Amino acid sequence: MYPNAVEVNILCAGAACDCAANVRLEILDGVDRTTLVSVDRTNCIENRLIKALFYLQTNFPAENWIQFLDSSGGIAWNKIAISGHSQGAGLAGIIAKTYGVARSVMFAGLDYCGASARPSDWVFLTGATSASLCFGLVHQQDPIVTLPLETQFWSAFGLSRYGPEIDVDTTPASYGLSHQLVTNVTPSNTTIPTAYHGAIVADARTPLNPDGTPVLRPTWDYLLTAGTFAVVSVQRAADGTIVLQGTGLPGEMNSAQYSDTLQFWTLLGSVRSDANGNFSIQDADAAGVAKRFYRAVAP
Repeated sequence: MYPNAVEVNILCAGAACDCAANVRLEILDGVDRTTLVSVDRTNCIENRLIKALFYLQTNFPAENWIQFLDSSGGIAWNKIAISGHSQGAGLAGIIAKTYGVARSVMFAGLDYCGASARPSDWVFLTGATSASLCFGLVHQQDPIVTLPLETQFWSAFGLSRYGPEIDVDTTPASYGLSHQLVTNVTPSNTTIPTAYHGAIVADARTPLNPDGTPVLRPTWDYLLTAGTFAVVSVQRAADGTIVLQGTGLPGEMNSAQYSDTLQFWTLLGSVRSDANGNFSIQDADAAGVAKRFYRAVAP
């Protein structure tokens, strides 16, 4: 595994606010940026992931792992959803800032510049991945990543644009399309010192329903699939044209796609939500099609 014995926030305690980025990026790509960690190209996350994908494609060719590599043999980040807990959350965040990924989910993690009492420099950067594809979840009683610090991190990252903090324990599973989620679930084992820190995703700590399924599974599903908008109505007009209506953030540009097979998706068009967050778009070519699937895609 990559160097993980000491928290980045401890490694960088008292250092300049670019310290966390130098540590995390060296772990990611193996380029020497700091003496605080020593990761070469062979052992960095990127190379290990590339090697893993080649191995999977060679040994399980029918599973099409090669789709996650680009034509040059590098990682096709745009097809990959990345998530991480605690230390891994910081990596999930900085990877989203560095590459355009399909999704980034950060579970109870932040990089904080103690010398300036604010999030680290990289958190404020405009990322290669839109913040509309990034989400966070933290426990209200987490003693390691406290809620006040987490919400400060989320705001700097850009998640506050998509709504306020939402309590997943008391709010329906659409969560108001927020990207800032909190919970107060009781961990499965409260005797573990880090129980509340790990309750949101770690196997040994996350609570289970009587049937053995995770209590937070609906929340995880949301974090991995939700958008900032949704198609809420699909109606066929008398002439066969299909009209899609949806809701999202006021003034945000949305893209609609269609598929007749659920295997390949084609862009129908882009449309901007009005002042109330509503949008509408027509598929005139659907007149002769018996069945067609639609989805709204983040900008």
